[in-house]
Amino acid sequence: MGSGRVAIPRKLKVTVPLVTALSLAMLITPTVGSAQTAPASMAGEILDNVPPVVFSSVSCNPTGTSSFNFSASGVAIGPYPGTFIATGSVTVGPETGVSTTAPAAVSGTVASGPVATYSESFTINSPATNTTISGSKTLGTFSSSFGLGWCDISVVSSLGAVGTVVGSEQSESYSAVISGSLGKFLDTGTGSGAEDDFTFTTVSGSLETGNGFLQYFTASNGVHPLCDQGSQVNQPQPNDSQGCVNP
Repeated sequence: MGSGRVAIPRKLKVTVPLVTALSLAMLITPTVGSAQTAPASMAGEILDNVPPVVFSSVSCNPTGTSSFNFSASGVAIGPYPGTFIATGSVTVGPETGVSTTAPAAVSGTVASGPVATYSESFTINSPATNTTISGSKTLGTFSSSFGLGWCDISVVSSLGAVGTVVGSEQSESYSAVISGSLGKFLDTGTGSGAEDDFTFTTVSGSLETGNGFLQYFTASNGVHPLCDQGSQVNQPQPNDSQGCVNP
């Protein structure tokens, strides 16, 4: 002490037993295969009917609430090319507004009402991607110019054409389970669609008809893996969630 020297402590050398070191490595090393590669989302998918859309249980009340069911099938285009089937139901409120985008626009405009409810179930089979998609749709948010319906068995257009019209166009929210070689994944997002059928006789006596179904999957909220509720093995979950809980 009298010499003024300060004792500097030596760095301790710690020997870690081999078993402990291996155990630690196993804890901090990710398990191979724990991260799943997500498939493409539904964004960009288009559904276009080939045979005519079939409308059923049509109940038209232009001054009140109208309702109808529809069934469509055809071609799927986009990230999951193939075929599709879709069934749904629609209710339309009082048709007090005039629409310039009505399916009978060639024959003049007709009155329209707001789409009150919309529900749909769909299945897409895509052999090219070895994928099957099952999903549902509900009514999305819409403005006064989008989200309109028509249901009238005896309507006169602004140009004097007389006929029948049933259909709607709306923004939509979707939820779909994508099943393929990568496993099962959930995709949710937004889109838009329209389905209609009309027959009009113009003032000149010519007949105008139309029938169609067209849907767009516009934006995805993200694709997440689904877990198997019956499996006992560890499964990857979004946001490091514990247990088997599907979003």
